[in-house]
Amino acid sequence: MMIQKVYTIPADTDIYHKLPLVEENVGSLLVLLPGNPGLTNFYKCYLNLIQEAFPHFEILCPSNAGCDPASIQSLQLYGLEDQITHKYEIIRDLIQSSNKQNYDLYFLSHSVGSYFNQRVIKYLHEDQSLSGKYRIKFVGLLFPTIRNIGQSQNGIIFSTLFNYTPFVSFAIHASRVLFKLFPESYLRKFIKTYVIQKPVLDDSVSFRNFENSVTGALNIIKNPDIVKQVLSLAKEEMRDITEENEINDWFFGRKFDPEAKIWVYFGDSDRWVNHQTRDFLVKRYYEKSNKEVIFEIAHAKEGITHSFCVDKSVEFSRITIDILKSFFNDTA
Repeated sequence: MMIQKVYTIPADTDIYHKLPLVEENVGSLLVLLPGNPGLTNFYKCYLNLIQEAFPHFEILCPSNAGCDPASIQSLQLYGLEDQITHKYEIIRDLIQSSNKQNYDLYFLSHSVGSYFNQRVIKYLHEDQSLSGKYRIKFVGLLFPTIRNIGQSQNGIIFSTLFNYTPFVSFAIHASRVLFKLFPESYLRKFIKTYVIQKPVLDDSVSFRNFENSVTGALNIIKNPDIVKQVLSLAKEEMRDITEENEINDWFFGRKFDPEAKIWVYFGDSDRWVNHQTRDFLVKRYYEKSNKEVIFEIAHAKEGITHSFCVDKSVEFSRITIDILKSFFNDTA
């Protein structure tokens, strides 16, 4: 899979970028690739908590192209291939412009972000200009929609809506009407009451994450261009993310770096990843003797779901920190 075209990073890109709390000679870059909708608001608390545990991590989380509420939206929509190249380009430019001699890269990716992540890694691997400038040490695929997303419970529902109704047009129109009829303060209160679940934990970080999630949801609802971008990308996901064994074989075979650690975290019951898909991936790629590639299924009692970044960032950050410590002897 060679890159035929390098896109200019769209102006409508919000990038959450934090320098390390403690400097080291070798850069340690933790990159999170969001799912869809790909707004950074949903991931900030999660990433901040991980950085507190590993203060030498530099943090990078680019929004999906076309999902920055602060920018003037263009008429262009960004599909799967655009999103992949967009993220590759951001990471490539950061590595090339850094004064670090080399980078240790740690990836986390959520939902369709995992589909992006596999291909971003392949692009980086094939880029000769980056040879010797980085090493991929860890890749975490969180609730990954990397195969047959259209066959999941929600995938079937949305595929039907996309194929047989003017769903995208209706949602865009509804977004315009809602924001004309109701003040932002009312919509924020409605989201807090009925859309975003209040945190279970009674601590300041959980409530900060709650407020970030409310803001993220509000930014989607009030911006018809983001609604269009999110749903257009989702429509392409349902159609094009099917049975792609070649890239998965390459990725789980760690052809990019045989020493890289891989962590795959599935939901106990995930409406975006059906059991058949999950079981296929586990059966094909899990080896009990291989301690470098871990497949994990959430326990229902933990309450960690596909939308962890909305209401369980604190809880899931602890799980993520523990897996990083287990792989890298508490130091990452």
